Amino acid sequence: MAVRAIVVADPIASIKTLTPWVSDNNANVRRFASEANRPRGVWAASIPLLRKEPHHALPIIDELRFDAERYVEDSVANWLNDAAKDQPGWVKDVLGRWEHDGVADRLIQRAARSLKTCADRVTALIRQTSGILPRKYRAGEGYACPSLFSDDLQLPNTELPSCAFSQFDSIRPSFTLK
Repeated sequence: MAVRAIVVADPIASIKTLTPWVSDNNANVRRFASEANRPRGVWAASIPLLRKEPHHALPIIDELRFDAERYVEDSVANWLNDAAKDQPGWVKDVLGRWEHDGVADRLIQRAARSLKTCADRVTALIRQTSGILPRKYRAGEGYACPSLFSDDLQLPNTELPSCAFSQFDSIRPSFTLK
């Protein structure tokens, strides 16, 4: 993307420039407004500010969350999926708000792909160490496993991956259950 260097150099100014584009009649223009500021460039440089502070792009992605074109909706989902790799808690909060607002389940599910991958890693860890498989939760139910541990579950010195689980945000727990 030829403009990526400009966006990387000044993402705040770029977002201000691109924000009015979300109202354009052309779906390609609306999608470009989202794609131009994705935190992680697929074939381009990442935008460090948006990887650390994705909230700056909310004026764009919030406006596009109800776009009628699946093509644009997919871009918004990909944007959030990118952000989830660096800021899973923030994405979880946005998706929770959007689900409450009636955003399409398809967009929410696609945006939560990285969050689900993390949940799958925890599930695999539990399965390996205990043989007990916790029930799965879908997007919007906290991306958590609140009943993850039964009374008879024993995990020898287990360290869980740092993920987008509400009870584990911003920490990397290590514990032994008996």
